[in-house]
Amino acid sequence: MKKLIAIVSVIIIFGSLSFATNENPVLTTNVSGTVIDKNTGEALAGVKVILSELNETAYTDFDGNFEFKNVRTGEYTINTELISYEKKSVKVDLSAKSDLKIEVEN
Repeated sequence: MKKLIAIVSVIIIFGSLSFATNENPVLTTNVSGTVIDKNTGEALAGVKVILSELNETAYTDFDGNFEFKNVRTGEYTINTELISYEKKSVKVDLSAKSDLKIEVEN
């Protein structure tokens, strides 16, 4: 009987611990987007895209697409850099999966 009580107690303790860790889950999202030339509408490859607050960097592919995975939801600044183009800074609120379109000028 004492063994049964001990086993049930352990199950209750571990069950409540796992429940407690899920009280405030960390919400994350994926951030993706495309960087295009504002004047021509062409997608730009090789653009450095920086998620400033996290010091995360991605580069656009041949179709101008970039992606950051598992980013905590919240407000962020995204900066873009490409030779012969003006640097661009965009503030975004990431509360869900985001698909951004960033236009830059040369």
